[in-house]
Amino acid sequence: VIQGETKIYAKFVEQVTVTFIIKNDSGVDRQEKIEIDINTVVPTELIPDLSDVVNEGTIYHWAIYDAGTGTATDETVDISTHKFQNDTAIIIVFD
Repeated sequence: VIQGETKIYAKFVEQVTVTFIIKNDSGVDRQEKIEIDINTVVPTELIPDLSDVVNEGTIYHWAIYDAGTGTATDETVDISTHKFQNDTAIIIVFD
């Protein structure tokens, strides 16, 4: 409860869009986009559910997606530690 003259300030935080491109072995794909604060990692609860494409024991990683070629680049992304600084598309890659 505010009981006197009070100044309130707004702080605006820049956000970036992370697009997850998820393809399974049959080529069916989906995209999931999320927005997060710039220079932060993707919160665990926002990482897409991969149960429809990843079986137990399947080895995979995330890589930067090259829209020009429609494929993954050689740049691997550890989404548990990578701090996103700009809009980025990443794709699941099965090893």
